[in-house]
Amino acid sequence: MESRRREKNAGEIKMTPLAKMFLPSKDRLLHNAKTMMDNAQDPWFKQYWTKVYVHLCRQYKKLN
Repeated sequence: MESRRREKNAGEIKMTPLAKMFLPSKDRLLHNAKTMMDNAQDPWFKQYWTKVYVHLCRQYKKLN
């Protein structure tokens, strides 16, 4: 039973107090991260901002 619960929640990120504090700004944060991801020229920065964007999407339930 416990292993099923872990499997189900493996990709889910628990909302942190910091994320809750920035909840009113989530659209701005997502937009800024997406813009930086799209405009990054250097592969390292593109990869970095992609990870930031995916993390924010998961944090704010925009990505499963």
